[in-house]
Amino acid sequence: MTIEAFRTAKDDFFRGGHDSPLDHEQRHGFSGLRYYPEDRAVRLTVELDATEAGRSEEIETSNGSAEPMIRAGQLRFTVDGRSVHLTAFRSHDDETMFIPFRDATGKTTP
Repeated sequence: MTIEAFRTAKDDFFRGGHDSPLDHEQRHGFSGLRYYPEDRAVRLTVELDATEAGRSEEIETSNGSAEPMIRAGQLRFTVDGRSVHLTAFRSHDDETMFIPFRDATGKTTP
């Protein structure tokens, strides 16, 4: 799936998904999320370290609710020469990965 297709699908979900984080009024006026332009220089190769996998946890989602998810492990990778990691989770319903994170841009949009 291309990033454009992913973004379109996400906007469609916000606009019409039965469990969209938007209420009815917000959905009516929703024209799509604002995205940063894709930067192909920021493509990452990651390794999944499943050492701590399997534990069920309640994970806060973007709409403020908590979802039970299974810890999949740590995604380890390098950014600008620095080793970093993010914790990955998977749904109880399928194998889709959920990788929550916050960064310095979390309070602002373009």
